[in-house]
Amino acid sequence: MSLAPGRPKQARTAAREGEGLSSNTPVRVVLDTNVVLSALVFGGGAAGRVRRAWQQGAILPLASIATVQELVRVLAYPKFRLAQVEQGELLADSLPYAETVRIPRPP
Repeated sequence: MSLAPGRPKQARTAAREGEGLSSNTPVRVVLDTNVVLSALVFGGGAAGRVRRAWQQGAILPLASIATVQELVRVLAYPKFRLAQVEQGELLADSLPYAETVRIPRPP
């Protein structure tokens, strides 16, 4: 699975135009998979604000292969009743905004 590097053009543009935080540099954050899931599936409250923050370029979520695999797995849980197309759409609304990081293997 490959992750798109950096942020989408609209997120970079929003950051340059001063939307979000006062600095043009987004805050790099590690989001728990449950927070990302809530932001994508439910979208309200604090999780919805987090989603808007990454869409506007105010924050830059960090993602590793392991965290993306976890998100893919959780989106497929039967309790969410999401078709594969819907799962893909939700991933497409989050992964392009994330910066890929490599987690070194322990010695």
